[in-house]
Amino acid sequence: MQAREHIWLNEPRKAIPKLDRALAMEPNFAEALALLGKLRQEERQEYHLAELLFQRALKLQPDNLMALSGMAQILDCRGNVDMADQLYGKAVAVSGDDLSLIMNYAVFLRDVCKDVPRAREMLLKAHRLAPQHPWLQAHGHEF
Repeated sequence: MQAREHIWLNEPRKAIPKLDRALAMEPNFAEALALLGKLRQEERQEYHLAELLFQRALKLQPDNLMALSGMAQILDCRGNVDMADQLYGKAVAVSGDDLSLIMNYAVFLRDVCKDVPRAREMLLKAHRLAPQHPWLQAHGHEF
C-alpha cells in the first residue's frame, strides 16, 4: 500500500488521498478504513469522520487494533469512559505487546478511570516488555 510508505516517510498528509482512492476501489478494506481514521483523527482533527471510519473498520474486522485504539481515544474525549475502557481493554488483549498502547491505557486508567490498581497492572506489563523505556523510567513512580 503506497499510503503506508508515506507514513513511514513521515508524510502522513500525502497518504490521505491515496487511502481515499483505495477505499473508492475497495470500500470494505478494513485496514485502509482504520488507517484513514487514524490520519483524520491525528492529522486533521476530523473526529466525527474518524469515528465513522473506525466504526466501519470494526464492523468488518472487530479485532482491528488501530480502529479499537482510535475509537477508544475518541470515546474518552467524548466522556464515554466505560466504553472507552472496554475498547482499550480489547485493544490491549488483541495487541499483546504494543508498548505504546499499554502505556496509554495505564495513563487512561489512572487519570480518567481513577483505577490505580488496574493502571499499575498495565504499567507492570509495560515494564516487563521494556524495563529501560525512558517514559517508564521517568514516570513509573507516579503510579
